[in-house]
Amino acid sequence: MDGNAHLDFSGLILKDRELLSTDGVIVVGIVINFNTKAVIGGPDVQSRGVIYLKDADHIVKDIGNIMEKTITDLVENKKYENSVARNEAKERMNKYIYKETGKRPMILPVIIELNVNE
Repeated sequence: MDGNAHLDFSGLILKDRELLSTDGVIVVGIVINFNTKAVIGGPDVQSRGVIYLKDADHIVKDIGNIMEKTITDLVENKKYENSVARNEAKERMNKYIYKETGKRPMILPVIIELNVNE
């Protein structure tokens, strides 16, 4: 133990570390306009321990598309909130990745909203 066991009563840190060691992690970042919610950067997909990117370009592209589509769907339905979009995207990506790879990696969607002067 690292001496901080008293800080983690539920074992969540250990569960996260076990997940990372077996199924890896995917970080998906995207930048949107704060006012219009239009995508202005990304999506950028980083994967560690999940798939070999050279063999799975289509999966990486699809993951980015899922992130972007989730945002546009919520904006069109006037239900966009940063946390809601991240949770919805995470759920959709989880289903897709499990279907394609049989793995359940930790997925960290990041949506950065920039206040851009137009």
